[in-house]
Amino acid sequence: MLFSFLASPEHRLTTRYARLGSLLLTGLLSAATLQAAEAPANTSEMASLTPEKLMEAVKWRADGNSRQADITLELWQGQQLRDTRQVRYLEQDKGQSRDTLMYISEPKDVAGTSLLFQSDAEKSSDDDSIYLYLPALRKAKQLAARNKQGRFIGSEFIYADLEWLRPEDFSYQSKGKVMWHDRPVIELEATAKQDSVLEKTGYSRKVLWVDPQYQLIVATDFYDEQGRLLKRMEVEKVEQIQHIWTITQQRMDNLQSGQSTRMYVKNISYDVAVNDRLFNRQQLGKRW
Repeated sequence: MLFSFLASPEHRLTTRYARLGSLLLTGLLSAATLQAAEAPANTSEMASLTPEKLMEAVKWRADGNSRQADITLELWQGQQLRDTRQVRYLEQDKGQSRDTLMYISEPKDVAGTSLLFQSDAEKSSDDDSIYLYLPALRKAKQLAARNKQGRFIGSEFIYADLEWLRPEDFSYQSKGKVMWHDRPVIELEATAKQDSVLEKTGYSRKVLWVDPQYQLIVATDFYDEQGRLLKRMEVEKVEQIQHIWTITQQRMDNLQSGQSTRMYVKNISYDVAVNDRLFNRQQLGKRW
């Protein structure tokens, strides 16, 4: 869902992404058991993959078996900062399944709100199960597919944006290589395969830009049900943490409403010790 990666032990690299020339992220943190022998060995091999295989490589890139972070979400209306959210993030992989836990600690009016995402790549026909805990109700409720278009704690990210990457939901067409901030990226057009995908996300199609070296989606345009450009997400900063390329700053702009969300990821650790019992909907709402 929210982090992304690759490796190189020599030095710590910080890359600031500008805007795509005449073009233009989706990358909420998102890997499990693709064997090393199956993974693309280099940038040229990544670039030669079919669009479907490229998206699979992005999904399954190596980022450890667990990860945690502190996330700040800034909610903007035009040039005015409206509000700020503080989110604790914890995630673990087991085989081809993934559990993700989020706990909102600030501000007070939403503190204690928690989310649990449960994904199983072996059940490709199944969407993520998302459980939402609201302190006022004192219980967790599973989100129906139609409710995944809801805005995550008032941000421009919807719940469906936070799911583990699902390449099988879209049909892909490669538009070839383009340069973005002096980096070669691959442009893909993705069209929703079924009405159920449109119902869940509200996106009829997406245009994505994939950096084959970092194995990252560095920008995404989202189009609504009428085919109009709705949102644009862009990576603004990538850092190498524990030899893993990690998105530490990104933004989502709603081009129809003028609202935007800026995401800052800090205190990131990979391969952390995880208590399995935390990933239980009965535990939602408890600070960890």
